[in-house]
Amino acid sequence: MKAVVYKERAKIEVVDIPKPQLVKDDDVIVRITLAGVCGADLEFTQNGPEMGLFEVCA
Repeated sequence: MKAVVYKERAKIEVVDIPKPQLVKDDDVIVRITLAGVCGADLEFTQNGPEMGLFEVCA
């Protein structure tokens, strides 16, 4: 499946990641079908390290 990941300052990539799996009995998988992005949501692309944001997916 595809995911958008923050790689480094001003660099965002769409990458393939493994499909999520249910591990515990109370786990759920949520499918996102629509999302909106505001310009302010992208602030971390310029100031991520200063805001404490780091790469989550390799």
